Amino acid sequence: INVVNLDLDVVTTLLNPCTPFPTLKLSAKSSLAGVEYAINSSNFIANNLIFEDYQYRFGTLYLLYARLGNCTISKKINVPAPKPLRDSLIFQQAEFCGAKGSVQISGIDGKAPYEYKLDAGPFQSTGSFSYLNAGTYTLTIRDARGCTLEKMITIANSAKTI
Repeated sequence: INVVNLDLDVVTTLLNPCTPFPTLKLSAKSSLAGVEYAINSSNFIANNLIFEDYQYRFGTLYLLYARLGNCTISKKINVPAPKPLRDSLIFQQAEFCGAKGSVQISGIDGKAPYEYKLDAGPFQSTGSFSYLNAGTYTLTIRDARGCTLEKMITIANSAKTI
C-alpha cells in the first residue's frame, strides 16, 4: 500500500491593484505530479493550471479542488476586495509672521509602507514637510504596490499688514 499525501497550494495575485476595479489571478499547484484541479463545480483540468480566465468576485467564497486518482481534497478561498490608497491630512500650517508653513499627511489603506514627496522632490518615508513658502504644492503618496495618490495643498500667508 502506497499512501499519498495530496496537498493544495493556492496563491492569489492582484493584477492591477491601482485601478478602481482590480482583477485577480489565482494559481493552484501541488507537489505531486498528475494532480488535476477544479474550481466550484467546473471540470477538472491538468496539473499547474492557472485560473486566469475565471471571473472572480472579491468577497465571494470559492471552493478549489485537487484530485489525484480517487483522492480529492478541497480548499476554501475568499479574497477580500483591496482597499484603494487614501490620505489623511493630519496637520497644515500657514506661513505666518516670518514662520514658514508646514504640512503633515499620512497614507491610509492601500498597502503599507507608504512614501511621500512634495512636487518634483524625492520620495521620503515620512509625510511631514516643513519650511514651506506660501503657495500651492502637489503632494504624492505611494504605497508598497506602487499605487500613487496626488493631493493639492495650499499654504496660505496669514501675515497681517498694518
